[in-house]
Amino acid sequence: MMLPTLDPQVPSGPIPGENFTSNEKNYPWHRPPDYTDIDSALEKVVADFEDDPSVMHKYMSFLSVGIPVTTVTDIIVTKGLSQGYWTVDFGILLAGPIAKILTIIAKTFGVKYELGIEEELDYPTTAELELSMKRPDKQEQALEKAQEEIDRAAEQSLSLMGLGVNPADITTGMSGVAPPEEQDAMLGNTQITDSTQEVY
Repeated sequence: MMLPTLDPQVPSGPIPGENFTSNEKNYPWHRPPDYTDIDSALEKVVADFEDDPSVMHKYMSFLSVGIPVTTVTDIIVTKGLSQGYWTVDFGILLAGPIAKILTIIAKTFGVKYELGIEEELDYPTTAELELSMKRPDKQEQALEKAQEEIDRAAEQSLSLMGLGVNPADITTGMSGVAPPEEQDAMLGNTQITDSTQEVY
């Protein structure tokens, strides 16, 4: 069976500019908005909640299951836009007050909610910096611990050898120096002086 050929003279889709010749009042968003004042638009949102409590309970159910306030606000703004209540840019201006209304209602009903605008900080806060400055460095702690172990091992070794020497004197050196006479005596270079003669 052969497929029918398309007539190139008959377009199969809209021609360019056809939307400018069609009726612009077919959809609500093609007509002028019903509300251009923020106060009157917010009164309309609250009135919809009061006229149909199930709508408000539906939004509170969304918040209770973890859907953020920003998403529910987007639903309300988009719904008003589709019904011709306001324009796109006016809906952006309404987003903040509508989100505030939702949080007030959620607090009234005791519903826990997430705003949806929390972002994790990729930089340290002031409190974290202060805590890190007060906290000792891990490398310094390791060096101090190693030095303590060295001193303890040296003290144990000297005690096993029967030498009661302070390890600190070995690592840091003796604080005093023997006088020259004592040094000569330790080296065997002694001179014995007699009343009659000198012996070398």
